[in-house]
Amino acid sequence: MKPVRRYVMATPGAKELVAQSTEKVRILLTRDNLRQWTGGPQQYRVDVHVVCGGSRHRSVAVAEEIAVHRRAAGIGGEVEHRHIERPILQK
Repeated sequence: MKPVRRYVMATPGAKELVAQSTEKVRILLTRDNLRQWTGGPQQYRVDVHVVCGGSRHRSVAVAEEIAVHRRAAGIGGEVEHRHIERPILQK
């Protein structure tokens, strides 16, 4: 899978998409925002959905790369590939 991930991340705009998505998650999880939306320190969750036609290559690679960047920023979480077992969509 690493060759696929390298290929996807070399696509124009992929690195920017990952950086922007990671920053959006960080902003959403700041204390001030959480206090405003939840009223205090409660359980909270931010879902990030990455979509592509087949759900096996681009979306998987981008979701995994976002997770790497998120973890490096100290933001925990999990990655779930919900449609990876579905048939690839035909054009």
